[in-house]
Amino acid sequence: MRAEGLARPAHLLYNVAVLYRLSVAAIVAFWLMMAALLVRTEFFPGRADSLPVPVDYVKRLVFRHELASELVLYRQRRRGDGTFHLQPKQLAPDKGRGGGADLLSTSGSFLLSLPGVPAQRVVFHGILEIDDHDNVRRIELSVSLHEHKQNPPGVTLHLEGQPEEKRWHYQITRGNETLQEGAGTPDELVNRLDPRAYGIDPRVLLPASSPGATPPVRLTAQRGKLRVGDDEIDTYVVTIHHGDTLETTVHVNQLGQILAVKTFLGFDFYDDTLSP
Repeated sequence: MRAEGLARPAHLLYNVAVLYRLSVAAIVAFWLMMAALLVRTEFFPGRADSLPVPVDYVKRLVFRHELASELVLYRQRRRGDGTFHLQPKQLAPDKGRGGGADLLSTSGSFLLSLPGVPAQRVVFHGILEIDDHDNVRRIELSVSLHEHKQNPPGVTLHLEGQPEEKRWHYQITRGNETLQEGAGTPDELVNRLDPRAYGIDPRVLLPASSPGATPPVRLTAQRGKLRVGDDEIDTYVVTIHHGDTLETTVHVNQLGQILAVKTFLGFDFYDDTLSP
């Protein structure tokens, strides 16, 4: 009995020693792993650039600091005739509208040239409102088109809607004259609108889609770099995937300011203090 009683403390001490050794091994393994990650980041930074980040994190960064972006148009690294203004803003909670929201207002203009089509001056204004649950609450868009050598007024499309309800209101004007007005779902509007009736070549518009064939849009984000001349700026890169083949990338700096928008249309916008 005495030998069995002495064996129990010895067995307990053995278990404590094993646990101690396992704990030491785990701590050493943890610090070795952290050191390896540090070495990889310092000596192989390119491998860490493409680390994915949550899209929601970048969104919060943009609206938290409310920094405006003044972008200018570039075509094949040459400064073109175009501007793009972006202003994020956080709206205070409104009981009548179900809490706070994020508001992104845009405006700008650019010269659009396509083969076989007279150069068109495009002037746009837009508002995008997103609620606390990341649902698009409201979209307003006004786009005016007229030939470059033609004096305004041209044709203006005003579009406003609530995407969740899939109902949109549109109005087409020329100066103070209303040419067409109505409401409906996106598919109904595509069937109803004919740009030729207003002297607009359909090739000026984005590739038209048949009802129900609008390509899905999804967002991804990762760490990346924006090359400006011979320098590189660390950014968050948000990619807007239009279907399977078309992409628009947005570069956001560490303070949430949008530095560049690279579109699938063949032209890009850069901060007016930068030169690609």
